[in-house]
Amino acid sequence: SPLKLQAVAASTRPRPLIDSYLPVFTVGASFARSLALVFGVPFFELSHQEGHLLAGLWSAGVAWQSFYVVHLSGGTTEVLAVEMKEELLLSELGGTEDLHAGQFIDRVGVALGLMFPSGPSLERLGICAGPTPLIVPVAVKGGILSFSGPESHVQRALLQGARPEEVARGVEHCVAQSVWHILKNIDREHGAKPV
Repeated sequence: SPLKLQAVAASTRPRPLIDSYLPVFTVGASFARSLALVFGVPFFELSHQEGHLLAGLWSAGVAWQSFYVVHLSGGTTEVLAVEMKEELLLSELGGTEDLHAGQFIDRVGVALGLMFPSGPSLERLGICAGPTPLIVPVAVKGGILSFSGPESHVQRALLQGARPEEVARGVEHCVAQSVWHILKNIDREHGAKPV
């Protein structure tokens, strides 16, 4: 039997903040509102960030009520506390003071001659690294991390002839270690929760 449409949802802004706006979201939201009207079903507004979060929960098959989420992208690097009540409640506990994780990866990738955006290519290159990747410093203080210092370190290493695959693996390791340290600090300050 065919599925019956129950509702339509769309991202109307990047993040669930009053001043969060990008014009690209207006087209999808208008189309979704029209679909909801045509099918006589409710329309729900979400932020792009909430959509990612809910899709992750759904695909993982978890029903946590209180947890932390790490949102890393080219335009976002945040650790959020999430409370699932009648609505999704998000509180920012930490993040970057400068470059986002994706910006760091893309800047290094472009310096390596990789395609933009560079994440997938950098990952493939990093697989070829030997047992000792480039050591890239981690800059975390409390709930705040920084990728501008690590990026400068990597750019200098490239000028000095560092091997591209070891640079790629070092960047991945730096991002992972930065997230681990910030989560450890947030756990210590706010209490342990699932991530």
